[in-house]
Amino acid sequence: MFSSWNLITLALFIQGSHLAQWSDKSPPNLTLLYACSGDTVTFPWNFTLTPTETLEDVQWYFTGSGGLRQMIAVQANGNFLALPTFSNSVSYVDDAGITILDVDEADTGNYSVAVSGKDDSGVFFKLESIIVLQVGSNLMTTDNSLHLRENPMPRLDPKTSKWNIELECGTFIYFGSPPFDVEWFTPSGRNLSSTSYEDYKFKLLLPLPLEGGQYSCRIPSNSSATACLPGDGQHKGEATYTMNQVASRLNLMEAHQAALQKENDDLRKTNLQLTFNDTELINKVDKLEAASEKRVSFHARGLSDSRPTINTALLLNNTLLNLGNGYDEATGMFVAPFGGTYFFVGTSGSWTSGQVAKFELSVDGGQKMAYQSTGAGPEDSATLHGMVHLSKGHKVWMVTRSAVEYWPEVTSFSGFLVNPDPQ
Repeated sequence: MFSSWNLITLALFIQGSHLAQWSDKSPPNLTLLYACSGDTVTFPWNFTLTPTETLEDVQWYFTGSGGLRQMIAVQANGNFLALPTFSNSVSYVDDAGITILDVDEADTGNYSVAVSGKDDSGVFFKLESIIVLQVGSNLMTTDNSLHLRENPMPRLDPKTSKWNIELECGTFIYFGSPPFDVEWFTPSGRNLSSTSYEDYKFKLLLPLPLEGGQYSCRIPSNSSATACLPGDGQHKGEATYTMNQVASRLNLMEAHQAALQKENDDLRKTNLQLTFNDTELINKVDKLEAASEKRVSFHARGLSDSRPTINTALLLNNTLLNLGNGYDEATGMFVAPFGGTYFFVGTSGSWTSGQVAKFELSVDGGQKMAYQSTGAGPEDSATLHGMVHLSKGHKVWMVTRSAVEYWPEVTSFSGFLVNPDPQ
């Protein structure tokens, strides 16, 4: 096909600050033209210049299936000169157009024009454009005949959402859409128009209820010349197909059944995915609820005994917060209700001048953090804090390491669960 020739290249349309341009009479770049052998073809390029611009020359080129670019003609100083290969077939048409006489299939290809000039300040300009010509010597199908067949796969009509039998008429070899439409006739004589043109074939979705018998597609008589049908070859412009109504209806039922099965499979997959998503969501909710249930924090202050024995727990007798019931006033110990990472803060100090209050944060009897007051005077305090990981049942307390009078009013012990262990 034409796309494999690599003929079409993007045309340049260089104006810069110039006003030279293709006029409205000129066809758009890369326009497709169709012709039949023996036709006369006109390429009606037309441009406009401003009074400050001067035309220097116009050049025309042809690039065929072999990819060789040949000059057709040139116009300079008002003189049109065709090169010898084209001198007997090309003529000039105002103001950048040309006419090719008696074209044949070998004339299929790219026809391009280049208009060059400059303005009164000497600045150069150039306009270029391409027209693609396809020439046929017979009906432009793969074998110069028309064929009609039933698509073995029914198609879903997007307008009705119903499955239909599709007929295909072709196969054409036009670079684009053919310059005509085919006529369709049902067994009862109804005249229908094509549903679409795809894959080089005219398509027809048959109306329901399905009608059995002979269908035909034909090129309209007023398009015979456009379709390059030979005078004695009218039969090539028509094709017929006899439809077995029972077989085609069965084909429709099978297509409908297959579509329902696919829809059912898709729904099953969707349901499985939704079930999986629900399970994941439930798990996440359970984890969040479990995490919300594992809220632990406490804060206690004051001392029941300001002169505790050395190496014993400080007994804080005023519990202001005990979420999770981890702190025990009787023992001064915090017992972890859940495994996880905890943060603790302990404050105390000496009440008497010259005494140094020493205390530690103990986890199951092992030292984790230690601190002492400076002993610089009465009412001297210090604070220790830290983060530890505890298993369920581990105990944490503030233990004394000096036999002094501790300061009850500033002594406090606090802690909270930062992050529970996963289940």
